[in-house]
Amino acid sequence: MWIGVWLLAMGWPGGPECPPSPLEAVREAGFFVQTEATRTALEQSREDLLALRVPAAERALLDLAARPDGAVAAYHHLATAALLRVFLTDAGEAVAAFDAYTDSLAAALGRRPETRWRRYLAAESRLQQALVAAKREKHVRAALLARSAYRQFAALLDDAPDFAEAYKGRGLLKLAIGSLPRGYRRLLRWLGFHGTVEAGLADLEVAAVCSRYNREEALAVLGLTEVLMNMEPARGLERFSTLYAWHPDSPLFGYLYGFALLRERQGRRALEVLEAVAHRGDDPAYLYVDYADYYYAEALFLHDRFEEAIPVFLRYAARHPGPALKALTYLHLGLAHEMLGRREEALPYYRKVRATRALDSDVAAERQALLRLARPMTPLDEALLRVENGFRSGRYAEADALLATLPVDGARPEVQARAAFWQARLHHALGRLDEALEGYRKVMSLQPNDRDRYAPWSQLYIAAIYEQRGERERARRAYEAALAFGSTYDYHQTLEQQARAALEGLD
Repeated sequence: MWIGVWLLAMGWPGGPECPPSPLEAVREAGFFVQTEATRTALEQSREDLLALRVPAAERALLDLAARPDGAVAAYHHLATAALLRVFLTDAGEAVAAFDAYTDSLAAALGRRPETRWRRYLAAESRLQQALVAAKREKHVRAALLARSAYRQFAALLDDAPDFAEAYKGRGLLKLAIGSLPRGYRRLLRWLGFHGTVEAGLADLEVAAVCSRYNREEALAVLGLTEVLMNMEPARGLERFSTLYAWHPDSPLFGYLYGFALLRERQGRRALEVLEAVAHRGDDPAYLYVDYADYYYAEALFLHDRFEEAIPVFLRYAARHPGPALKALTYLHLGLAHEMLGRREEALPYYRKVRATRALDSDVAAERQALLRLARPMTPLDEALLRVENGFRSGRYAEADALLATLPVDGARPEVQARAAFWQARLHHALGRLDEALEGYRKVMSLQPNDRDRYAPWSQLYIAAIYEQRGERERARRAYEAALAFGSTYDYHQTLEQQARAALEGLD
């Protein structure tokens, strides 16, 4: 089945050919289901999960578990439903439910013969357990479980290379290993297994084309990789658009599409999609994606609609029980109040910003909140925030016009570097590549410290321009120069992921 936050549409031009399956493989029953009635019930439950109608799916799956041929399928999908709750709600009871269903699945598998499906489901269960451990930041346990899952998938595919369902799990693990920051990769190498982004994507392509049950998840991971790592993001966005067209009422599909639109600076369309998702947030038939509230609020913020963004950020802060996106939520609440001239109301929100997790966004949010506590925003700070918002929401002409009017030359060096960065980003987005290169180089000469992200990220974008122009050796050196900045600046892990993935693509 599919893992939490990743879902996408099927089909694109090309792709690998599916390996022929022997006759006994064709006859082998998926999930050990034997009767048509059980198969029909399972398919309906899977449709409910895909639509995020999780309560209905769970009720049907509990009934399915009582059927003689339904226990394995039921407990696997109940564990998947609990996994969804873990990822989308951070609720502690979801972890307990996941553990219970995982134990029931292990017991049900223990009563089944040693077939490819039994081996596959055991490996998939290990992978799900690794994901839950990683979500809870139990990194050593996650790595050990992932190693076990990887070995099980690899052994199965060595014996049965035509078993398409297993390619998704192995591909996801290879992709994760290849894209993790260097500290995590060192731990995984120490534990004895390796992977690259390209190898992971190749496995996922097979699963996306050939798998019956894992196609959606494989395609989703491919799409998110394209968007998040800046690898053919337009292609990834198109896939999310297709999925959203198929399931326009699904909170998950709407959230994913809106998130991708926001990442790709299509702010107006993102606002429309995320607003529609937010309006379905109180329907008890669905497991609501709280994250959609955060990104809807962010979309409002990026359109300078600060007053409207505040209650949506507050709804997310009140509704989501875990730490995910909380640092960014409180930072945006502080900024929104300060942009409205209400600094005294902003201060308590700045004080709430805490990097409770070792994530780029949390660490950067805490640092920015501390700066805002120490110094009120000047009119120039406020104008540059509007420039950044205009760029990030795709309102390039508006941002460009505003930036041209700002008195930047006499500002502090870090403010000059910030203004130069957004000017270069605007040149880049508008296709003015020579001006963008000049602007990025200017940023690196202006930045007075090693904490702001503007210089290293300018180096990354210089490399991307060289790659876009086909200057592969210059691009390689520029990506390596970006990696050489170290880890003292904001969003260094994200830069490292993107630079290393780009270097792999140049090999």
